[in-house]
Amino acid sequence: MYAKTGSQRDLVERLPIALFRNAKPNDGYLLAAALLCEQAISCVMTLNFDLAMSHAIAQVGADDVSIITGPGDTHRLSLTNVVYLHRNVDADPDDWVLRNAALDSEWRGGWDNSSRNGC
Repeated sequence: MYAKTGSQRDLVERLPIALFRNAKPNDGYLLAAALLCEQAISCVMTLNFDLAMSHAIAQVGADDVSIITGPGDTHRLSLTNVVYLHRNVDADPDDWVLRNAALDSEWRGGWDNSSRNGC
């Protein structure tokens, strides 16, 4: 689809966006959020587009955890972080990392330079 249209918007809009946005955290997410809250771990990286991890952070009251939604947020890295490596449901559909070409380029110059300061 991308090769034909130059966009992945049509594909993303066929996904269950409301389910991604309203995803409830499971026990694993809640445990990870608690570990971040206690600073037992410093970073959780996710390939998921849903917001379950962010909801877990809110549910356990981990107010000081930084949510990194994409390469443009690396300046927000802090002591504890959740990193959406492929972005999340709130990102522009054309910015979601869905293609190999995007995997090769999206974090270059952002994540590479920031990782020594955070996760």
